[in-house]
This record gives sequence, C-alpha cells and structure tokens, in this order.
Amino acid sequence: MKRTFKVVGMSCMHCQRAVQNALENNDMIHSVDVDLKSGEVQIECDDSLDMDMVVEIIENTGYKVK
Repeated sequence: MKRTFKVVGMSCMHCQRAVQNALENNDMIHSVDVDLKSGEVQIECDDSLDMDMVVEIIENTGYKVK
C-alpha cells in the first residue's frame, strides 16, 4: 500500500535524511520517498501498518504532519 503524508518544517537535506532514516527503521515500511520541495513523504508499506504510528515516527523526528 502507498500512503502520502504532508510534512511541515523540513527545509534541508538533513531534514530529509532524518525523516527517511526514521521511517526506514520500521520493518513494515518497504520504501520511503521524501520530497523537500512539496513537503510530502510517500511510503510503501504493509497493509497492516498503523498510520498513527507513521505520524508518530515523523513527529518524533521534529516535524509536524498535516
């Protein structure tokens, strides 16, 4: 399943890597694409993954999910 999240506060490559690395540490997430320009994070994941957990992972890296 693919899901897209709008993330506020990412402004540089460090931000991009922080979010990408945090999400890639979850075994249920198979791919992560972080687009700084649009502020979007797209993941491909297992259908059973709790999307609230994804939001929590992103917000724990210091960014806000809209």
